[in-house]
Amino acid sequence: MSKIYLITITALLLWVLPTFACTIPGDGQGHGPAMSFTDNHNGTVTDNLTGLTWTIGRASDGKVTWSNLHLPAGWRLPNLAEALSIVDYGHRSPAVPTQPFGPLANMTDGVLDEFWNVDGSSVDENGGGATTGVSTAFVRYVSGRAPCMVSNYVDNGNGTITDHGTDLMWAKTVGVDYTWDGANTEFVSNINELAEGGYRDWRLPTVKELITAPQLPVSGWFWSSTPHAQLSGPVPTPDHAITCAWGVSSSSGWVYHNDRGTLHYARAVRP
Repeated sequence: MSKIYLITITALLLWVLPTFACTIPGDGQGHGPAMSFTDNHNGTVTDNLTGLTWTIGRASDGKVTWSNLHLPAGWRLPNLAEALSIVDYGHRSPAVPTQPFGPLANMTDGVLDEFWNVDGSSVDENGGGATTGVSTAFVRYVSGRAPCMVSNYVDNGNGTITDHGTDLMWAKTVGVDYTWDGANTEFVSNINELAEGGYRDWRLPTVKELITAPQLPVSGWFWSSTPHAQLSGPVPTPDHAITCAWGVSSSSGWVYHNDRGTLHYARAVRP
């Protein structure tokens, strides 16, 4: 039987670089605001929700090792939240829109097109997952600072934590042993009945929101509300991915799709 536990968390306060307001883009599956980009017609594209500016296409002709990275002046590698912000989880192969970002090296289902992040992890722009331990990856540069991509946690003392970077509030209550369907229904219903922090509008976070959540003294996989995308073209038989949904590992920071019947942790966010 699924259970709910209350975890005590020490508030973590992170420095936020001053800049303009921004919004975490939606996941492409109907959750959150629609992604919006402006082609600057100079080899760059601006995200209208985060204010970040990205290079179009790959910044290198091929995959490079971490030691061979060379960043041009004014550009940097993204953090994980920034890298995931341009992923459209409503599509795959590719998962990053070719308009305006340009084609990937290999837009074949199941083939990874990995791009470096600033911490040495990588995001597969063909599928949307994030891992560590790759030896080579492509490079996409970013510039600017987005407060909704850098967390600033404050413990409210009422069973909730507010992230003033993302403007999201997180419940300290953790659901244990939930399938994806159970996390979206039973867990969310239970935590709203508990009225954690005095609120009853809790929901399961998207994968883009979940990657910004405050750390818990719990190690394992957490469900997001984001299902795995179907292929836009002919679907292979069987296409196991369409029975999956996205989760985030609290221990490794990996983002991966797991079968919806797998038992994982669950946590709630609002608004």
